[in-house]
Parts: sequence; C-alpha cells; structure tokens
Amino acid sequence: MFKKRIIYKIILLLILSFTSIIAIQNKSNIKKQIHYHHKKFKYQLFDQTSLKHVSHCQFISCYIKNINNNNLFHSSSKNNHIIGSLIDNIHLSNKQLNNFTINQTQINKSSLKSMLIRESSFKLTSFKNSKILNTVFQNTTFKRVSFPDTTLKQAIFLNCDIDTETEDILRKQDVILGFKELEKKATKKSRLSHHPFFNITFKKLNLNHIQFNHTTFDFCNIDTVTLRNAALKNNTLYKTNLSKIQGYQIHIANSTIKDSTITDSNIENATLKNTTFINTTFNNINFDHSNWDTITLINSKFIDCSFENITTNNIRLINSATFAKKKK
Repeated sequence: MFKKRIIYKIILLLILSFTSIIAIQNKSNIKKQIHYHHKKFKYQLFDQTSLKHVSHCQFISCYIKNINNNNLFHSSSKNNHIIGSLIDNIHLSNKQLNNFTINQTQINKSSLKSMLIRESSFKLTSFKNSKILNTVFQNTTFKRVSFPDTTLKQAIFLNCDIDTETEDILRKQDVILGFKELEKKATKKSRLSHHPFFNITFKKLNLNHIQFNHTTFDFCNIDTVTLRNAALKNNTLYKTNLSKIQGYQIHIANSTIKDSTITDSNIENATLKNTTFINTTFNNINFDHSNWDTITLINSKFIDCSFENITTNNIRLINSATFAKKKK
C-alpha cells in the first residue's frame, strides 16, 4: 500500500509538470469564460480563472489554483468530476456543492468553511496543509482519503459512507461522525456554530443542552427530538417541519423562522427573544409559562395552543391574531 501511494504521487507530479507546460497555451482561451456545461478539460491550468457556473464538467489532470470564493463553484454548480488534479490555495465558504466527484486529487493550502457538501465522493484524495471548518458532509463517500497537516474543526458527517482507513484518521480530529455522535456532543453541552443543514431528517434524537449558533436549517424535518435546555441563537429555519419536540426551557434568540410548521410539541418554560416568525404555523403546542420578548409574528397562526401564564414584552403582530388565544 505504501509503495502504491509513492508511485501514485510520482505519477501525479509528472502529470502536473506536463500540465503546467500545456496549460500556459490554453489559459488565454479560457480566461474570460465563466459558464461551462458538459465540458471536458485535460492538462489545463486555471489560475485566477473564473469557474463560477460549472456543471456536468470533467477536470482531468488539471491545476486549479488561486481562485477566490466568488469566482469558483456557485451553489448551482453540480455533477462535476475532478480527477488526477491538483487544487492549490482555494478557499471556499458558505456554499453548497452537490454531486462532486474528486478522485486521485491533491488539495493543498486550501480551506472549506461553513460548507455543505452533498451526494459527493472523495477517493484517493489528500487534503494537505488545509483547514475544514464547520462544514457538513451529507450522503458522501470517502475512500482512502488522507488529511496530512490539515485541521478539521466541527466537521459533521451525516449518512456518509466512510472506509475504515479514513475513519481512523478522522477520529483523531474534532469531527462528528453520524447522529449518535451528535447526541454525544449534546451531553457535553457543546456549542455548534455556523453549520448549514439542508434537507436532513433529525429523528428520535436526544439533543438536550445542545447549542446551535449561527446555524441554518433549510427544508429539514425535525421529528421526535428532545431539546430540553437547548439554545438556538442566531439561527435561520426555512421550510422546516418540527414535530413532537420536547423543548422544556429551550432558549431561542436572534433567530428567524420562515415558512415552517411546528406541531404536537411541548415548549413549556421556554424563552423566546428577538426572534421573527414568518408564515409559520403552530399546531397543538404547549407554551405555558414561556417568556416572549421582542417578538415579530408575520402571517403566522396558532391552532389549539396553550398559553397559560406566559409573559410578553414588545410583541409585534402582523396578520397573526391567533397568538396567545386560549385553547378551545
């Protein structure tokens, strides 16, 4: 196995040397174009070149370097394949990458921050002298991936297929491998920050005491989850459904919940502060003894909810007249 890796690295270096020579000839031809669809690139250099809107493309033995976040892989980019290439000094943040295949590629002096990577694959790939921070990998495959001199912090892997070799490496870092380890983080009252969750189902989880900060939940389903004494601060929930939530003494602050539903839940003794609800429906919720401070409700409705002994301050209602109405 060691010899195979040495041979692979030698081949990669030879390819990249050849690439740099040929790439100079091709660079001027691709410098201005930023939209690529169903294209195949071989032995080309992309240095400060815009690759913003790219889909169904192949990069074979290419050198991708020094492209800023705004000009590389818009969130609409998908179904791209990077094979036998070198990625250098690339820093991506706050984006979503879908259906990417990265195979036999070396990623140097680069970073992923608050990224969501879904339905993708990393094989025989090395992250070297890089950083992976607050990034969520979802339904993604990892086979013989290494991370020499690379820092992983609060990287979350959900529903991922990870081989034993890669898993052993990851467990030496600050990562969360699956929902069970997410529950373990909750028992330690951990604060998870700047994570993007998209179309993920959280079901039958004990997340008491967990703290989500600057987190987004888009198109998620949160079902039968306990969130007692949990904290949600500076979060955004969009088109997310919550059902059977046990949220005694939950703290929600500085957040926005839009186009969502919350049903059959207990939010007793909760604290809600500086939060906006838009087009949100609450059905059969126990809000008894909760504290509402500086809350905006827009086009939201409450059906069969209980508001016994709640305290309110600075409540702004816009087409949300059912707030705090007695349960029938």
